[in-house]
Amino acid sequence: MTPTAVSGEEDYELPWYHKLIIRMIKFGEIPKHVAFIMDGNRRYARHLSQIPLRGHIEGFETLVRVLSWARELGIRCITVYAFSIDNFKRSKDEVDGLMDLAKDKIDLVLSESHHLQRFGIKFKVIGNRDMFPKDLSRKWEQLEAATSNNTEAVLNVCFAYTSTQEICDAVNKMDRTVELTSTSLDRHLMTAGCPPLDLLIRTSGEVRLSDFLLWQCRFSCLCFLSPLWPKFDVWNMYSAVRHYQRNSRKLNEMRAIVAAG
Repeated sequence: MTPTAVSGEEDYELPWYHKLIIRMIKFGEIPKHVAFIMDGNRRYARHLSQIPLRGHIEGFETLVRVLSWARELGIRCITVYAFSIDNFKRSKDEVDGLMDLAKDKIDLVLSESHHLQRFGIKFKVIGNRDMFPKDLSRKWEQLEAATSNNTEAVLNVCFAYTSTQEICDAVNKMDRTVELTSTSLDRHLMTAGCPPLDLLIRTSGEVRLSDFLLWQCRFSCLCFLSPLWPKFDVWNMYSAVRHYQRNSRKLNEMRAIVAAG
């Protein structure tokens, strides 16, 4: 996806030297599935003496750029922590503003649906849909339906989500007469069908997972970076992927040992 697909700006084009860097990075193993805890939007807004929603708007633009960089790098599955169940405890003005922002951006993406088809991005919403406002739930469903046949890349948007709730829901769905195994649990999680999570990135300098993909990241590379999410740039992206490449051999060995029983 390029910024054109969501903001009406000119196509995002990396300078020639970035293309050279990407080519060099691709000599190493590229993560198939990368997750982001997009932390720091509110602190960014406070630094600008703006309301929290300003930071969330800037954060959305960062996500657009990240999707473009991921496409250039060959990363085909992205999962983002957009809104935790715990975020409903924030002020009503901020929660209402986030819901309105989500609706506005979905409408914008749907209005540029030809770009979604061109780049083959499939959207999937992960979370407790019963907690969504009805009109937002309908818009998410429209976006999923409009991209359901796309196969080039997947964007999982975790909205009204916590990992604890996801795991509990998965266990409750399982046949109680069948033995619970890691494989059977994987099949019932909301990320079923996605590649194993290779790399989890959190911005803003916080070193915690905040109830995000706790099961999925048990054999993943964790990368904690200091920039606030709206300031996350392509150099941070390169750094995170290189961090994964330096650790991927050990991670793959651990996965192989577990798979072998």
